[in-house]
Amino acid sequence: MTSLSFIAVAAHSAQHFALSATQFDGDDPFSAILIYRAWLSQPWDRIDISRTIVDLVFSPSETSADLVALSDEGDIYLVQATIKRAKILGAGVSSEDADGRGRTTLLCASGEKLWIAGDNGQLYSGGFSNGWEQITLQPQFQPAAMIPDNSGGVLLAGDMEIAQQLEQIDTSDPQAILSALRAGRADRAAAPASARLYHVLASGRVREIALPAVSHIRGMATLGGQEFCIFGVNGLFMSGDLDRGLVREDIGLSGQTILTAAAAPVGVILGTDRHWEVYDGAKTTPFSLGLINEEIMHPLRAIAADEGTLLVDYLAAPLWRDGAVWKVINLPQALQKRHFDADAFLKQR
Repeated sequence: MTSLSFIAVAAHSAQHFALSATQFDGDDPFSAILIYRAWLSQPWDRIDISRTIVDLVFSPSETSADLVALSDEGDIYLVQATIKRAKILGAGVSSEDADGRGRTTLLCASGEKLWIAGDNGQLYSGGFSNGWEQITLQPQFQPAAMIPDNSGGVLLAGDMEIAQQLEQIDTSDPQAILSALRAGRADRAAAPASARLYHVLASGRVREIALPAVSHIRGMATLGGQEFCIFGVNGLFMSGDLDRGLVREDIGLSGQTILTAAAAPVGVILGTDRHWEVYDGAKTTPFSLGLINEEIMHPLRAIAADEGTLLVDYLAAPLWRDGAVWKVINLPQALQKRHFDADAFLKQR
């Protein structure tokens, strides 16, 4: 049976988080949303959706534990006892109402709103009750990361370039995705600066924030208080805040693409296209997890929470760090298959 690859994760707490496990197939999209609730006798729940779920967030607009999922076709799902669906008309590629805008790729909760971004300068804010308002950005802008600004708005980072076509990558293979990130790295490093950072206020007003002359952003993360970092191709790492601006730092990861980051007591945990690293403000060192076969890990996402740090790999079970100890969170293999085998699942309980 075909195994699914994780592509998105959201954490409400150490005891409650969710993963999107997907099989990429343009003709037959499919995702399994896996929800972990540690206090239940069977902590895992699974919801199958015939779309590619590209991002997840726990929404503050309903109750703090409501999960919201976004598909690349502009579908938004509120996951409760029953699932509520909304659609951004015109967004997507293959949906019947798609009008050429492209995929939706990013989902963020800030203040009382949900924020959605996508290819070709798409940006929307709103909710299931009030609908969705489109905010105008330049169509050449390709968003790569979005985080809340602590005031009801968002910070949105990306590059001014043409979106890469999904068909060019064998997205059924996590290694192919990483190989695509590595391909042409020298050419990208020599390209003109294209990175952009926008501060979008809760009112919808947009202002551009000055950045160093860089290109090819892959992500963004909060570091505590007002401070945040932006990272990407060829070891790109910048940190700062909106008042002081951002400063580029050489953290010793030239030749690697930084895919994710999270603040932790040991420093900033970084997931690259090679392994996990930790940056303590002075130097970057490999971050040993004390696991077998660490060399074949494919970092997807690091998330900081009050109780510790959650690490998620494209294929492996999630890891939770509490203090100095890493705990593997048991994820039954039956949940990672497209065709769910209930008997196999029950045997693994």
